[in-house]
Order: sequence, then structure tokens, then C-alpha cells
Amino acid sequence: MSIEFLFIRLLEACNAGCFMCSFANSRDPYRLSVAEFDQILSVAQADGVKYVRFTGGEPLLHRDMLTFVQMIHDRGIQSSIITNGALLPKKAAALAAHGLNQIIVSIDSPIPEENDKLRGLQRGYELCIQGLLEARAHGIRLRVNTVCGPHNFRDMPRLQRILTDLGVEQWEMSTLKLERPLDYTAQDIEEIPAVVQQLYVEAPGQGLLVPLGKIWCGNTPAEQERYFSDGIAPRPDDRCHVVNKVRYLDAKEKRLYGCSLIPHRPEAEKHALQFASYDSFRLHDETMEKQVSFFRTEGPNVCTGCSSTASGCSNLINTHEPLGEWFY
Repeated sequence: MSIEFLFIRLLEACNAGCFMCSFANSRDPYRLSVAEFDQILSVAQADGVKYVRFTGGEPLLHRDMLTFVQMIHDRGIQSSIITNGALLPKKAAALAAHGLNQIIVSIDSPIPEENDKLRGLQRGYELCIQGLLEARAHGIRLRVNTVCGPHNFRDMPRLQRILTDLGVEQWEMSTLKLERPLDYTAQDIEEIPAVVQQLYVEAPGQGLLVPLGKIWCGNTPAEQERYFSDGIAPRPDDRCHVVNKVRYLDAKEKRLYGCSLIPHRPEAEKHALQFASYDSFRLHDETMEKQVSFFRTEGPNVCTGCSSTASGCSNLINTHEPLGEWFY
């Protein structure tokens, strides 16, 4: 089994207050050390990992972020960072100089004041846009993550045009997940097909950026029924193949998961490989393989945390279609 992506949650502190996130306004003091990261990276390189993606919290709050990026670059692995973007205008040039390949920012609305309210971050939208432009100017590839729900779906075609003009290469638009039915009204549900038509059907012919993977509210009537009635995000149609390609490391708790989404689900720790220290870090063992085997076959039936990109990735692999670089 070839693990291509290693996600690392290297800290839990965050300078944003996103309403849907458990790390909102966190001041947690934990930081992954350079020595520990070197141990992790040695294992990742030996196992053929192609991409290391940093998440948090807010990764750009880590004082050793540039060192981490340089260490990855020196080993011939590609790197990316998921960030709220507030610190990106000041740090993009240095990140590029140290070898960062991709930046991923979170934008939920094309209306600055609305985006800042959703993300709990003053000037968040303005700084995000500045950061994207600065990153692009220094050759860093651009991706945007958007959480879509009843609060903002009408704004997505407008955001689509803005991201296209900015030169964003990939757009992950996934559903808001609250473990309960979402607050869509009957009028919302009547208006959604027109939004879907613009985002996914008309956009290619207009040269617009198309969201990755599945439609955020479901591709089929059955998926849409589960989504609107129970708040369950679209999942892979058949087996889950993300668990064959991805590992997610919660650095603070020293837990490894078979997907970047499982750690955010209830009782996530029971699906983890636990480490006593990074001296014993590994990407494969019997416990991990049991978890991967379970989610590979049962994930589409039991997991409610899938993203539009992950479900779409699995479907492409199921049909033997090629994946583009950085697809997941």
C-alpha cells in the first residue's frame, strides 16, 4: 500500500474564531518540535510519501514553519499548508523561498464582512486575498477551501468568479457538518438546483473554476435526501480509497488515522494508532491496517465526515480514472 499524503496537525492554537471549528480562538501551547518532525519525515520519506500537508489550528503561528518547509523540500517531497490566510501576506515570500509548493486558504464568502464574521477574523478576507496574490507572485500553487451551507450557498457563483480571476487552481467546496439536520428552508431547496447548475454544469464552458469532487449537497436524489433531512455529507459510491493513500497525524496526541476526516468525528480516538513517542512512529502496522480495512469497505456506510473532494477522489479511483496532482 502506497501512502501518498501525510497530513500533520502540528499545533492547535489559532488566531481565527470559525464558528464550525473546535480550535476557534485556541491558545493551546503545544508545538511539534523540529527533532520530532525530523523523525516523522524520515519515516514518511522511507515509505514513499509524496506530499506533506500541514494543518492546525493555524500552522503559520508555528515559529519553525519555514524550517519544516525547508526540511521537506530538501528530501524531495512536496509541501502544502492549510491556513486562514491572515499571516500569509507577510510570510508568502519566505515560504516560497524555502520551497513551499502549495497554499490552501479558507474563504467562505465573497462578501468581506460576511466572510470575516463566519471566520471570526478581522480583515480576514482582505488578508486572504492579499496573501493569495503574494503567493501566486512567488510561484506557490493556490487552492481554496470553502464550507458551504444554508448560510452562504447563494454566494458561491460569485465566489467562483473571484477565485477564477485570482488564478486559484483547485477549489474544495464541502458541506457544513454539524451532526444534525441543517437549517435549509423550502425556498432554499428550491433555489439550490440553479446554483448547482452554474457551479458544476455551466462553469466549464465559461472557463470558470469548478469545485473538486462531488456536489456539496449530493449528486443523486438519495444523497440529497440524506443531506437535507439528516445533514449527512455525500460519501463515496463504493469503497473508500482515501484510506489507501492518506494518513493524518495528530501530533499533540500522537495519534495516526487512516484519513484526514476521521479525527474530527465523534470517538475518533478508537480509530487511531497511538504512539508513546516519535521514536516508534510508523505509517503501517497491524492496528492501522485493521482500521484502514474497516473504513475501506464500511466507510461509505458509516462515516458521516466525508468531504466533497474525498468522496470524489474515491469515486475516480473506483472507476480507474486518473487523479490530477494534489487532487486530494
